Amino acid sequence: MGIFRRGGKQPDQDTAFPFLTRDEGVHLRHLVRGAFAARETAVKVYDTYATDAASEHAAASGNGTSWQFNLVNLASRCHELRGVRKWSDIVGEYVENAIRIRSLSERERSLQDLDPDVLRAALYPRVTSDAFYADTGLHTYARTLAPGLHELLAVAHDGLLHTLNDARTARFGTPEEAWQIAYANLNALPLNHFVREADNGARYVVVGDGSPHGAARLGVVDELVRRVTELDAVPENGILVAVPTRELLMFHRVGDHLTAVTPASMALDAAALYADAPYGVSPDVFWWHGGVLTRVTQQSPEGILINIAEGAFADMFERATGIRRGVDSADPHRS
Repeated sequence: MGIFRRGGKQPDQDTAFPFLTRDEGVHLRHLVRGAFAARETAVKVYDTYATDAASEHAAASGNGTSWQFNLVNLASRCHELRGVRKWSDIVGEYVENAIRIRSLSERERSLQDLDPDVLRAALYPRVTSDAFYADTGLHTYARTLAPGLHELLAVAHDGLLHTLNDARTARFGTPEEAWQIAYANLNALPLNHFVREADNGARYVVVGDGSPHGAARLGVVDELVRRVTELDAVPENGILVAVPTRELLMFHRVGDHLTAVTPASMALDAAALYADAPYGVSPDVFWWHGGVLTRVTQQSPEGILINIAEGAFADMFERATGIRRGVDSADPHRS
């Protein structure tokens, strides 16, 4: 006999969630308790939320606030599925996400107890994309490097990068003072790099030291190129650059005979690295020229397209390579 019998007498409603039956409410709370237990977290499940004994005790004693897992959104989501057999996976996803967020929050709070000197030594720039940044007014110090790419400040602690809001940034002084500290720490890291040579002859430099700060050098890519190449100035035609993951930065000095084939190779490699990275930044290739970053690739259902049809980049590309204007494909198999 199923626990959710249909027909005959209308089943009783759940007291907290009237869009569920009483039996469905019992089943949902059972799934929540089991999902937490499977992740080694014992919780008490009430009508509309779950909490653990430790945080409940802390709140009762005045030594903290009680952590709660709200069931309202989860109950609504399960109701939309109209089939309890699918509930277990959804409950597992919600619980997994709640545990992850709680862990991050606890690590974030631990920053408050760090020695100021330890904090200063752990401050770095961080480059991130629109997918991980929203202009909520809490990061007024942030810089936009290019469409879809933003530069913020973060503390590297306990294996994670903790992005700082305005209030936390103020611990380091003015925003400009905080940026100076962050870049001093970044410049002190080893500058490991190698040259990538593709089958088509394309050639570009990959910079990364094994830390999560490779992409952070995008904000000073002109200085980076000078350090790596040991040249006094960047090329007149600028630099092609990509930051597919937070660990890596790729660049090519525009102007040599390889510039014609390098954008396509960089675009394909950047997109592949981005797709496989847990902390991807951008799948695109950008052109740095005169301190301005311009996106030159486009991800589309047809593949990766390189825009050499119009604008300053198209002018430069035609002048440097002799290739006529148009929209090129990074796919070597396309004609």
